[in-house]
Amino acid sequence: MDKSDSKLDKSDSKLDKSDSKLDKLDSKLDKSDVKVDSYKSEKNEALVNKIESVVPIKASMKPNVVLNEKRPNKLSFYINDVVFNMILVEHGTFRMGEPEGQQIKRSFFSKMFAALDDFPDNARPVHKVTLTRDYYIGETTVVQLLWNELMEVNPSDFIHDNNPVEHVKWNDSQVFIKKLNTMLHSQLNGWSFRLPTEAEWEFAARGGSKTRGYRYSGSNNIDDVAWYGGKYKYGPDEVGTKCPNELGLYDMSGNVWEMCEDWYSEYSSVPQTDPKGAKHGDMHVCRGGTYFLGEEGSLPANRLCLGQDTIGMVGLRLVLSEN
Repeated sequence: MDKSDSKLDKSDSKLDKSDSKLDKLDSKLDKSDVKVDSYKSEKNEALVNKIESVVPIKASMKPNVVLNEKRPNKLSFYINDVVFNMILVEHGTFRMGEPEGQQIKRSFFSKMFAALDDFPDNARPVHKVTLTRDYYIGETTVVQLLWNELMEVNPSDFIHDNNPVEHVKWNDSQVFIKKLNTMLHSQLNGWSFRLPTEAEWEFAARGGSKTRGYRYSGSNNIDDVAWYGGKYKYGPDEVGTKCPNELGLYDMSGNVWEMCEDWYSEYSSVPQTDPKGAKHGDMHVCRGGTYFLGEEGSLPANRLCLGQDTIGMVGLRLVLSEN
């Protein structure tokens, strides 16, 4: 019996030691839980603080109208504190292209720029175009201040808030427009932003239904309406510093090339209604000329074709149209 009692006492002692170890283990686990809970709490608090520190972008349109019911001459859009205006272009018919017999004065820079070798032949024959729907077009090209509100990188070579964004690649222009449409979707009521078609761009550049038949966009005197030919400085200038055209649009002659939605294709003499260019292609059309080229680069009919990657003198002007 004594031996049995001794064995039992030893077993009890071992159990006590095991219980003690378990108690210590539980204590460690409790401390670990506290640390985990504290870590989670700190991480959650940091995440909340990070989320709260991100200021949402505010987007609005003025006047706040239903565009299918009422179309004011000008719409103003606000992205945070940055405002850009869109001007109404009423539907109409015009003669698109560069007429035969017009004297084309080619500058030294244009002769060096191989992409312009096809002009004016690529802008002929002149043909009748009818646009059946009203649309809005940017009062100016997209400026860097607006671009920076939505995009992480400003690709421009000449940095200034009110300069046109330039050196824009086609794919980046589509990302910018998609973001703009997403932000303003609830206010656009079935309308959306995009690039202009070539026909929409030229019709607006010529003054739309208010045209006076000027040689350049808004005047027969190019110096009134365009930054061009390296005459002033090497690089684009602030938008809206020259005279507007008949619709109130600035810089449609000179400053920077402006992307169009169309794939490049040759003209036909056949009258067209709401043309959208070729269905497929590898080059898009740009319009408007640039600070680098001479007077012929600023003619409303002048056409340039570029691939997905672009040169430094290309920006964009928005169109707003019914879907």
